[in-house]
Amino acid sequence: MNELAFLKLRWKAPNSDSSQLISVPVTASSPKPFAQASIDSRFMGAVAAFGQKLRNNAAVAQPPWEHIAAWARSAKGEDTNGYRAEFVQRVKDAKRLATP
Repeated sequence: MNELAFLKLRWKAPNSDSSQLISVPVTASSPKPFAQASIDSRFMGAVAAFGQKLRNNAAVAQPPWEHIAAWARSAKGEDTNGYRAEFVQRVKDAKRLATP
């Protein structure tokens, strides 16, 4: 097997007493382009990048605020309650506050 890593992720849903575990091997053929990821995965990626950019993490210093907002906007999906649109606005607000 061409295994590069093994991912184990455990989480507990709100109001749940038991946790869920996902375990998957990461192989050289596993990664796919960001644009081909699911809507939820792309939105979570934008949220993660936003959080790290707010923390001034050097690893995500390169993507400008506009790219993070664009990633989130392109992954809004149905957005029934408007939370994802509100997140895009928060990214724009952060850009305005960060710009001297």
